[in-house]
Amino acid sequence: MKAARGALLPLVLLLAGCGDQALWARWQAESGLWRAGALERRVLEGGSPSPAAFDRVERALQHVVDEFPAAEWLPRAQVSGVARDVAVASARAALDLALLRARRGQRDDAIARLVRIEADDAPLAAIVVQARVARIAALERSRRFDEALLARAQLAGMDPIGDAGAGPLVPVLQAPLELAARLRGSGRGAEADAVLRLADSLQSHAVASAQRADLNLLADALSRVRAARHDAAGALEVLRTAMRRDDPRSLPYYARAMAARALDAGAPESVFAYARWAASLSGARDVAGVAWYLAGQAWEARGQPDSAVANYEAVLRQWLDPGELGPEVRFREGMLLERTGRWERAESAYLALQARYPTDPRAFAAARRVVGWHIARGEPELARVAGGQAIQHLEQALLTNLDPTVQREGQAARADLLLALGRLEEAEQGLLDLWGGFPEDSLAEDAGLRAARLAAHRPGGGARADSILAVLRRDAVNATIRRAASEESVPATGPQGGRR
Repeated sequence: MKAARGALLPLVLLLAGCGDQALWARWQAESGLWRAGALERRVLEGGSPSPAAFDRVERALQHVVDEFPAAEWLPRAQVSGVARDVAVASARAALDLALLRARRGQRDDAIARLVRIEADDAPLAAIVVQARVARIAALERSRRFDEALLARAQLAGMDPIGDAGAGPLVPVLQAPLELAARLRGSGRGAEADAVLRLADSLQSHAVASAQRADLNLLADALSRVRAARHDAAGALEVLRTAMRRDDPRSLPYYARAMAARALDAGAPESVFAYARWAASLSGARDVAGVAWYLAGQAWEARGQPDSAVANYEAVLRQWLDPGELGPEVRFREGMLLERTGRWERAESAYLALQARYPTDPRAFAAARRVVGWHIARGEPELARVAGGQAIQHLEQALLTNLDPTVQREGQAARADLLLALGRLEEAEQGLLDLWGGFPEDSLAEDAGLRAARLAAHRPGGGARADSILAVLRRDAVNATIRRAASEESVPATGPQGGRR
């Protein structure tokens, strides 16, 4: 039946008056891309795909690329939206093929393909951005860090306005802040400043020429850039100016953004004013809830923890499901209560967080704080009980939730709890498992560094520490980890043995 329907489709197109070459090519290219994607999903769902299975997917993608070369269809794209659709399908197939090569470990080939896509498909801004983001990841995994940094600079220097009607390019809007942070982390502050200046210029132009539908997103991004440049007045001004041009229904979101920028600027009184305004305009969770949360942070900054706790509790009372705010609000509430000596209420907040959001990173942090509090108070038995329960819950969560972020953060928390409880051998192994399970991840590489430090101070662990540090010095993706591993030294002897 499916085959019959497929055979009838060309006839249906002809009868509908849609039988020209471009329409038929679009249908073939897009359906070929869809079939290749469906095949890839089936292959990946199988667990451990064979090389032959990957080869089948590659052939399906290459067929779309070869039959409908983007270079032949792009020149016609300016006068034909259908031709543009064909070019997009072909470029998408080329991109998927490059990503598949990277997945198979053929990174140099993948990087070369991505470079060609960026050059050949320049008119397709969304495709170019995806290719550039993928190339950055592949370069970093290949330890070609200087090239990756250059690619980040290229991404940050792109026009944030993408294809007509497709909306702003979010990775381009985010890239300058990410690049500036990396440059500052490497002691290259002047270059970071230059990146932010360029972003300010590019995004200012984008805001000035933006359609209403895109204005709020673009103005918010530019305000963040200006906040990073310590231009608090400029950050607020861009929001005020955009607000006057935008649809009045967007007003609550501008008020919320102004509260956030005032918080960035360390102006709590302004935070309170903008937060009250936002909450008065909309009682929605993503407006009023965020406004109350920002006001709570401003009360914290003013050194008035009771008022901050009141704001956080208001969020939790108002919405049975506070959404993404829930874990953060509950954790900050617990931290403030703990800091002000109200441990029973703090512990209650931490335990509620762990029960309601068992796989959230802040729930893992809450478990660490409960155990750490008992250890600091000289209550080893209570720490052992609380830690044992937390580890048990963590291990259960790791068995049932295979999300990579949950696995990474949960394994890190488990290792920390084992270390706090003095179960050093298990802690070292947990850190090594985390590092091995997430190669080239910054948190996992930090776990490897911690495992080396732990091994160096355990009997007979010096050789293990040396081996771990050697790998990190050579292979770590994170420059800070590489530098720390290079500066680390393993004692020849130690109170517990070192290399003995």
